[in-house]
Amino acid sequence: MLRQELREKCRIFIENAIWLERKRDMDRNRPAVHLTAPRNWINDPNGFIWFKGQYHLYYQHFPYAPMWGRMHWGHATSKDLLHWEHHPIALFPSKSYDRDGCFSGSAVQEEEGIAFYYTGVDYVQADPENINRVLYDTYVASQVRIQSTDGFFFDNFAGKEQVIAPLQKPEIGSRYHTRDPKVWRQGAYYDMILGSKVQEPGKVKTTPKVLIYRSMDGKAWRFLNEFSSYDTLGDMWECPDLYEVDGQWILSMAPMHMSEEAHMHQHQAVSALVDYNAETGEIGWDGKQFVYLDYGMDYYAPQTTLDHMGRRIQIGWLRMERPLPGCTWVGVFTMPREVTVREGKLYTDVHPEIRALFHKPVAEQICNAGEPYCIRTRLKDGEEVHIGAYRLGLKEGHLWADRSGLTEEDKAQLFSQTPLLAREQVQLEIYVDHCVVEIYAEGGAAVLTHVVQPQALCGQLRLPEGAQCFALG
Repeated sequence: MLRQELREKCRIFIENAIWLERKRDMDRNRPAVHLTAPRNWINDPNGFIWFKGQYHLYYQHFPYAPMWGRMHWGHATSKDLLHWEHHPIALFPSKSYDRDGCFSGSAVQEEEGIAFYYTGVDYVQADPENINRVLYDTYVASQVRIQSTDGFFFDNFAGKEQVIAPLQKPEIGSRYHTRDPKVWRQGAYYDMILGSKVQEPGKVKTTPKVLIYRSMDGKAWRFLNEFSSYDTLGDMWECPDLYEVDGQWILSMAPMHMSEEAHMHQHQAVSALVDYNAETGEIGWDGKQFVYLDYGMDYYAPQTTLDHMGRRIQIGWLRMERPLPGCTWVGVFTMPREVTVREGKLYTDVHPEIRALFHKPVAEQICNAGEPYCIRTRLKDGEEVHIGAYRLGLKEGHLWADRSGLTEEDKAQLFSQTPLLAREQVQLEIYVDHCVVEIYAEGGAAVLTHVVQPQALCGQLRLPEGAQCFALG
């Protein structure tokens, strides 16, 4: 009997050791300070908010497989925007109007807690071979509200309320493609911006637009205005965000089908400085070009919130089509960025409190030890930086980065380049975290972020004279 018990204990010990070793293998390529789901698929960040001493970040999540499917909301919290703690699923399909997914949305603090808004979807036709996916990208969409007193507990069965039914007037917006409510308090009102599109007579391509709704109590909403004057920018505007920084209004969004090139993602994240009439909901735009929020072209569906100091910060999704070798998770978020406007130009720079955490000087040879690190340097025209096999440089004032051969993604743009920054030299901050490289140029005048195979970042560092490396202190 004792021998049998001993054999059983040994068997359990060996199985646990094997499981732990496999888990270490799976986590070896996982970023340390860029949020990923514990397992399986993630995409858009949702409900980003500072509440009762910590940041809550929810996200689009299919918890059953490393692929897009019927959307849930995952949930993580952080006190410093770098180290995240995972929590149980926040939202899941439970109603006829969200039976096929709780799509993207936002959060607003109220006296009773937090009000969340999201798009509930009902597939017009599910894929018979995988009912978690939709055929022909068509689903009936409505806007839903749910409240939580603490940001952790959600009554998914009795707490949901459909506050905007599927649209009935096609000249206003699509019944099937109106989604991603971003809600904020505008004086005594609640204002909401939604992404949508319309099919205009005689046109093959749909016209993208954003819709503005208004409410006195956050529950009863009325259509207020729309903006669609830039109909050459894709054919649908997802994940719109309208916010104010130091008196300047900014419109960020994610236009779909901006490019038809096979070697890059068709959908991208852009932004522009605009005017917003708080009385009428009218968005004024001077016709100047929308700019990319990230020139690596992996960045998508960004969302902003106010941090604990009242600074406007933004986080976005870095797209992945499949898991990295040995991993079970797909998709990763950027580090949060501070949004500012200087001399009429938009900047998205690394959050100052994140920058302050990378303060421990380290030797270049230590930077391959698997821990995240930061490189701070000035790069002269014609110079290059090599991080293993990953290369970036400055040519005629344009920052470029080359990840050719360093990714297995089908739609990853291999060679990326920013607009003109400076003719002679640029100041760079480069954050390296396993499979993620975030490059901030000239204090956030341009950002370039890439996801690559982690082994590509191992190897010799080649840095300009005077460059310094820092680890988390």
